[in-house]
Amino acid sequence: MRKIKIIMAVGAIPFVLSSCGQIEKPDDGTKAGSGIEKIVESDEDSQAAQNTSAAGNSEGHTGSDKGDSAGDVYSFPDGAPDESAAGQAGNAAFQPSLSDEIAAEISYAEEREKEISEKQKAADTQMDMNITAAEMYQMWDDTLNIVWGLLEANLNEADMEVLRKEEKEWIAFKDAEVQAAGQECEGGSIQPSVEASRAADLTKARVYELAEYAK
Repeated sequence: MRKIKIIMAVGAIPFVLSSCGQIEKPDDGTKAGSGIEKIVESDEDSQAAQNTSAAGNSEGHTGSDKGDSAGDVYSFPDGAPDESAAGQAGNAAFQPSLSDEIAAEISYAEEREKEISEKQKAADTQMDMNITAAEMYQMWDDTLNIVWGLLEANLNEADMEVLRKEEKEWIAFKDAEVQAAGQECEGGSIQPSVEASRAADLTKARVYELAEYAK
């Protein structure tokens, strides 16, 4: 297609030039566009030759290229490194300890405690105070459950049996303390807030006690 387009364009050249009186038809019968046609044919022949040469070079280097690639990328003169072992060593170096994991959970809870405390200070009604007090207790209770789960996953069974017995005793103690705190204002609108606040304080203290088992 390229050749046909060029020939058509060249064919138009003699007509334009002859109309201007700048070209004469050769006496030997050669077409006016023959010189350019020969250049185009020569260019295409040259391109075909280059393509043939490139194909030959590609075939000739197939084996050597693979060999070079294998040598450069996959060949290890001193033996392939144990990537699995290296990766495991790296992961172990960045694996947080049980104590660090629990400390991180406590740190997060302390930040949440500050936010909830601000909400308690801004509370305008007793209902708002009751809600924020319950939110504070729920937050520390969630933290206690997370810490408990971490201990259960890392401590041996003997230590966990001791801890479970202790936890049952603490739960009974907490419930009694919360009930006693509520009885002081029993029936009043403030009772839920008082009970939740007492439960939050005791649960927070228990979280710090459990953290000691990780040390």
